[in-house]
Amino acid sequence: MVLQRRTNYKVKGRKDKWIRCLSVSLSFRLLHTIYFHIIGVCKHFYATQS
Repeated sequence: MVLQRRTNYKVKGRKDKWIRCLSVSLSFRLLHTIYFHIIGVCKHFYATQS
């Protein structure tokens, strides 16, 4: 019974780490995409003004 609990904690810990890592990478990718969209819009406006 105790061994089963320890195993559950280990699996849960791994899932939490994996989910945290995935969410960080997704948020980084989202920020990266937004950043490049903003830069693209700025370049477009500067190109049309000059």
